[in-house]
Amino acid sequence: MKKRILITRLSALGDTVLTLPLLFTIREAFPDAYIGWVVEEKSASLLRDIEDIDKLHIVKTKDKSLSGYYRMGREISREKYDYVIDAQGLSKSAIIGFFAGIKNRIGFKRAPLEAREIAPIINNRIVSAPSELTHIALRSQYLAGKLGINPPYSITRTLPITESALIPMKKWWDENELGDRVIIFGVGTSWVTKIWPLEHMKSIVDIALDSGYKVVITWGPDEKDKLDEWREILGSSVIWSPETASVSELAALISLGSCYAGPDSAPLHIAWMLKKPTFSWFGPSCSFRGAPPSELDVHVIAHPANRQRTGEMMWGLSPDIVAPKFTDWLVSFTKLKLAQMS
Repeated sequence: MKKRILITRLSALGDTVLTLPLLFTIREAFPDAYIGWVVEEKSASLLRDIEDIDKLHIVKTKDKSLSGYYRMGREISREKYDYVIDAQGLSKSAIIGFFAGIKNRIGFKRAPLEAREIAPIINNRIVSAPSELTHIALRSQYLAGKLGINPPYSITRTLPITESALIPMKKWWDENELGDRVIIFGVGTSWVTKIWPLEHMKSIVDIALDSGYKVVITWGPDEKDKLDEWREILGSSVIWSPETASVSELAALISLGSCYAGPDSAPLHIAWMLKKPTFSWFGPSCSFRGAPPSELDVHVIAHPANRQRTGEMMWGLSPDIVAPKFTDWLVSFTKLKLAQMS
């Protein structure tokens, strides 16, 4: 009998991206399984085009309440899932599987940032990931062990790019004659405390330009009113990305670049899932949980993580500290690229 497995990850886009290795691990182990995913409306667009998901259960913004989660649980109960994997570890993510009547509810042991509130009580197949697994995506993969899977603890597959998303981005890319030496930079995030001031970021943008790379700056719909100010700071040598119509188009754009640089945000994790070398900066969030962990990924830390969402803490990250590390990362990446071409 085919396994019927539900993943619950309701939160922000970046965390949704970082749960994809768990999905791919399950699909590779059980190619015939029926896999569902519960996601909030704001992050659903990323998952709609992923063929590994058989059923997407979307929690609408207006239904984010106990009664809404109950209705979602009763709807999900019709799918008769055998297992639910709570990759988020909050009451709202755990209770949906309970309301759905799913017998095997897999989740983390109580720990800060991993299993909180009443989630460890609601879930009944508790997992304690080893301390040496620090990155959130690899720890999430550990949950698959309760399905009898020995996870690879790595990215075995990249984020799929749909043709419908790639075509308009490639058209824009070719019209701007960007070629294959392009660094894509991100600026904003949903947390203002994660944003490195552009006056400082300009130092590494200039290094990239002086090294013969073209620079594309990405932006989201919530940042449209800031573009004039950003353009004044970064100057006319950079290229501003088009307004992407979906997360899929943003991923397609990132896939065309040579590498990515930016804060702890969804585009950084998308770049990692596309196996692009990344350079990132961290402030209030935990770098050991979120910074891409492979050899060509480098990050800098402004200060110890504190989860603050207000203030201007990233001003303390000096260009004098970041620029040498960015230069070393760029040289290492360029050498590797030249070696691959020879």
